[in-house]
Amino acid sequence: MDTENKARAFNPVPLILISLGIWLPIIGTLLTSYLSRDPATPSGPMAFGGAVVLLAQVEIFAIIFLLIYAFAVKPWRLSTTIRAVFSINAVAATVAAIGIIVTLANINLQ
Repeated sequence: MDTENKARAFNPVPLILISLGIWLPIIGTLLTSYLSRDPATPSGPMAFGGAVVLLAQVEIFAIIFLLIYAFAVKPWRLSTTIRAVFSINAVAATVAAIGIIVTLANINLQ
């Protein structure tokens, strides 16, 4: 099966779900970080701790599925649109993974 046939038979649903799994936790974490800076809340950042942990778990699963997707579909061989979407998601997943690792390292240092 050549590249053109693969592009025609391409199903975008897995990539869309992986994209949501990558971008929604990033946006949600930024939003909870912004909301927890309000000095009027008595518990501060700890009020959103459970939500941030849940978002980090979703992010980790999305990164795992992105890696599986990359090995199974090889999107860099498909159309330029699919390649661009995959590349943007891969960069966002890399930045999010580094953020999760740095956050876990900072928790252990405190």
